[in-house]
Amino acid sequence: MKIMKAITWAGVLGVSAMLVPQPSLVGEGVAPGGAVAGFDFFSVTPCRAVRSSLLTGFLENVPVVNVCGVSPTAKAVSFTVSEFSPSFFGLLQIKPAGVTLPAELIPTIKFQAGQNRSAHFILAPGTGGAIQVLAGLAGGAVGFTLDIDGYFE
Repeated sequence: MKIMKAITWAGVLGVSAMLVPQPSLVGEGVAPGGAVAGFDFFSVTPCRAVRSSLLTGFLENVPVVNVCGVSPTAKAVSFTVSEFSPSFFGLLQIKPAGVTLPAELIPTIKFQAGQNRSAHFILAPGTGGAIQVLAGLAGGAVGFTLDIDGYFE
């Protein structure tokens, strides 16, 4: 279901930084200052793309295109990552798979042992149409889910 035309990313924490460096977007409506014009938002029935656990230092690439009704030509995907039952304090880093970014531009969810937290993201899919989730904990493991609610095309 198409619900929005032309979105401006400026002012949305971390989003313009994640979309502009993505090579597939260069020259495709990316204006100076990080504004992205001409993309339509399509909502999908909320869908769980993955429920998994990660040990500290491990990562998982989660496919976000061609799943949950997301078009294979999606330019960005709207989703929520939730972490649960961490055994120690730490963080999850979420970014397009295969894309190298400076640490200060990588969206992060920080948590304490036993604390459950969630955050919403809009990111361009990376290599293989995936989003990468990396666990950094003092030890042990953390569970996480990735739920998709829409995409931009």
